[in-house]
Amino acid sequence: MNQTALAALISQCVLQLLERNLDTRKNATEQKEPQYKPYDNAYFFILFVMLFYSFLALTVFFGYVRSKKAISKKDPYQEEKMKVQVMCSIVLTALDCVKQNCS
Repeated sequence: MNQTALAALISQCVLQLLERNLDTRKNATEQKEPQYKPYDNAYFFILFVMLFYSFLALTVFFGYVRSKKAISKKDPYQEEKMKVQVMCSIVLTALDCVKQNCS
């Protein structure tokens, strides 16, 4: 192929490209809209985290309330009974010591 034929072929290609309407929808460098958005399910994640921490907070809260109820249900005279038992054991121990020293 000679240079004249090659130059004519290249000029015809350039003219056809310039005359044709360039369709921007087929442009490879154009920004394309993705088929799905990358953060479509972000609200599910936020909902999951909120439910997890609310469950954790409620568990701690109800555990605290239950422990307070257990303390309030305790016998109010329990401490007095324990004090009396301790005093009795101290007195009995003292009496045993006295008996051993006296005999």
